[in-house]
Amino acid sequence: LGVSVYERHLESLHRTFRPDCWYLNTLQLAHLVHPARRLGVPVAGHVHEISHLLYDDVKARDLEVLVESARLLIGTAEAVCDELRTMGAPRVERLYPSVDLSALNPDSRRAAELRRQLGVGPTDFMWLMSGTPIYRKGIDLVPAIARHLPPNAHLIWTGGVATPNGSFFLVKKQLEQLKLRNVHFVGAQTSDYA
Repeated sequence: LGVSVYERHLESLHRTFRPDCWYLNTLQLAHLVHPARRLGVPVAGHVHEISHLLYDDVKARDLEVLVESARLLIGTAEAVCDELRTMGAPRVERLYPSVDLSALNPDSRRAAELRRQLGVGPTDFMWLMSGTPIYRKGIDLVPAIARHLPPNAHLIWTGGVATPNGSFFLVKKQLEQLKLRNVHFVGAQTSDYA
């Protein structure tokens, strides 16, 4: 019917709270630049996505309007910033994702126990990936990466979904067939995260 309930709700929230700026934390929200412009509110975008893999999910016109009209676009890597500049963004800044490691208090005994449970030796190297195990996060690359890790290196993937998808199923089967035991999907973590 030409009515977007989602956009109307955002416009109602905007009129209630009167924010000075809309912050779009992914290119997947590029379509929201249109209601923001109708309301005359500036937009800043935080771009995590890189290259064509995720741009397919964004309408060209939405991306074009976001790039041209955002007061600021923040890229999480120099490669992302380069792509934004290539698309004509007038103001691009880089801000690497960060975690305040000083706020984490890992328990060395619990860490040793978790390593033992996973079959990771006390001096083995561990790569950690945190995110939903989906194609958009690179789940399809895991078997190829795992094949090239030395025997004393492990890939630990934290994060999960309520219902595993087909990509996750395929990757697990590929790892089984390749007899790769250096990849560990540990699901979403809370108390054991550190």
